[in-house]
Amino acid sequence: MHQFLKHKNNTVGDDYLKRKLKSITAILVLAALFCSGCGKQSETSGENISASTKKGYDIFVYNADPDIGTDFRAMCDEYTERTGVIIRTVTPSEEKNNVENLKSYLNSDHPPDIFTVNNLYELEDYKSESLVWDFSNATEDSFKEVANKIPDCLRLSSNTTDNFGIPYSTEAYGLIVDPKMISSLFGGEKYRNVQNDLKKCSYEEFSNMVKALSSYIAVNQIYTFTLNQKEYSFSPSKGDLSQKLTGVFSFAGGNKKNSAAYLSNIALAAVFKNPAEANIADNEKIDDLYNPLNKYAQLLDLITSNVSGANNSISRGVELVSNTQNSASQSMKNFINGKSVFLLASTQDYKTLSTFNSLVAKRCIFIPIKISLSEQDIISSQDISKNMQSSIPVYSPKYYCINAKSSDKEKKAAQDFLTWIQTSELAKKHIVSKFGFTPYDMISNESIDNPLSRSMLEYIKEGHILPCAYLGAPQSWCEENLGKYLVDEYLSKINWDQSDYNKIAEYAINKWKELKKN
Repeated sequence: MHQFLKHKNNTVGDDYLKRKLKSITAILVLAALFCSGCGKQSETSGENISASTKKGYDIFVYNADPDIGTDFRAMCDEYTERTGVIIRTVTPSEEKNNVENLKSYLNSDHPPDIFTVNNLYELEDYKSESLVWDFSNATEDSFKEVANKIPDCLRLSSNTTDNFGIPYSTEAYGLIVDPKMISSLFGGEKYRNVQNDLKKCSYEEFSNMVKALSSYIAVNQIYTFTLNQKEYSFSPSKGDLSQKLTGVFSFAGGNKKNSAAYLSNIALAAVFKNPAEANIADNEKIDDLYNPLNKYAQLLDLITSNVSGANNSISRGVELVSNTQNSASQSMKNFINGKSVFLLASTQDYKTLSTFNSLVAKRCIFIPIKISLSEQDIISSQDISKNMQSSIPVYSPKYYCINAKSSDKEKKAAQDFLTWIQTSELAKKHIVSKFGFTPYDMISNESIDNPLSRSMLEYIKEGHILPCAYLGAPQSWCEENLGKYLVDEYLSKINWDQSDYNKIAEYAINKWKELKKN
């Protein structure tokens, strides 16, 4: 009967299931009449019919990722073949892949037992309707182990103590660099040492390198500088790649996610060890952000003063924030074409980078974003304080959650299924090879196609990861407020000084407090 009930992973699958259920119901009725006529059915036999027979499945999973619909269904079929547990799946089309569609299912007569939640803002909404189950109530020991093993900075938590989600995959961002460009700048025998020292160097060392690089690009002036306390200088003559350079960074000034979310997050990580701490921060804790945000403004000044263009360097002003002259896509193209050394990018940007030049994209690795923070500025955790300059931010784009209103039997089945997803080698083959996901606990990165994801896993293994604390800030704080403020007031201003850093920090803090009240 399990094979009989399998169906394709789309909304049409529900109609297919209904037709099959009508056939099954008719068969069951005839069987019951036949058995009663023979005197072989007990009075309680109808009450003992399993939930899977009544509904046609044991658990219902709402998969909110249209890109993996068919592969997700195939994985569920594998689970059914091995366990006998029948799984109903629904994957919405792109047009219906939204919170409203999921809520319509959650409020239906037969809601999903497992569904996906994208972020903390959605979590708060589902919590208010008592739709998500806190894993502290877990009943299965194997699932408890899976839930408790999730790194603190990757947990879907609203208050630092609860835990509502299993990470769907992991993503990261940072400065990316092409090792061949490093080789062209420093010489082929030095590039590995340079890469390693770039990963560990201080902000001051990185800043001095950027200034030296800017002079080298503009007038071929060679200065000596240190990285990780080791002395370096650029090659006397430029290589085939380095002679193309027009600036140090490819940076789309109008991309508010980069300038406001990604960069400010390095400052937020100094105060909050996870998004949940940011979510519940009181005014005193928010005030602790002043020095880190001041240093964030200093970092933004450094980057936006050394931006590459397609043919020349780009100064702060209209061109920097223009979505036609310096869009996110154009800045990626500039990087791929060898116009810059660094690009602020995420693991998800690899596909776009590959469309411009797959050979260059396949070589790229992450370098941590540097920020000039003192030990006193970093109060989030000892690990973050120790590894701030050598870590990259890591997050999960989605989480699997369990419906709080499901029955105990369904919750048990849901826990078992999610445990299998996290621990089974068979499941991971689907997740890595078919879905293209990167589990945070991958032991080997050899099977990962995305080179930026492979680079991310190296940082995870070393324990050098930062939380994406900005995901716990008020929802419109990053892009709609701080990002807009920067574009309107500062990214068009050529020269900044300490008073500008102060004003940016003050604005960011006051706006956070204001939005928190609403």
